[in-house]
Amino acid sequence: MTGTQNSSFTVFGELYQSSEAQSNTHRMELNSTAPLAFAENQPIGTIVGEFNATDPDANSTLTYHLVSGAGDGNNSLFSMDANGTLRTAAQLVYETGSSLSIRVQAKDEFNATVEGNFTVMVQSENWFHSISGLSGMHRLDLAVSEQKR
Repeated sequence: MTGTQNSSFTVFGELYQSSEAQSNTHRMELNSTAPLAFAENQPIGTIVGEFNATDPDANSTLTYHLVSGAGDGNNSLFSMDANGTLRTAAQLVYETGSSLSIRVQAKDEFNATVEGNFTVMVQSENWFHSISGLSGMHRLDLAVSEQKR
């Protein structure tokens, strides 16, 4: 059973391992190392953030994956390196969605897992357009900032 907290930071879960008739249960944490946010219009492969997990098993090796399940609505827009680095898999724009949902899994070498839902924020670029012109003896400078609210 995996418990999740819909957050952009920490997810706690019960970790179950089994080997034949024996089963171990212990607590494992999965979190992003910082808020998951980036500016729109970045190239494919841009690093969005990193995940880490703690496993009570000494010297365990963890890998990270985007997985199917509740909260995976935007997984296809991202890729996950095995070391927990989340990257863009598409060029994303603020106007098509500023709050994106992904589902992440951490897995150890014994196939014990913990999963969680995370929110990735796409931030609008500030577009400044400068229009200059002369009107008689007066100069007119106009700066326009486009921001979606």
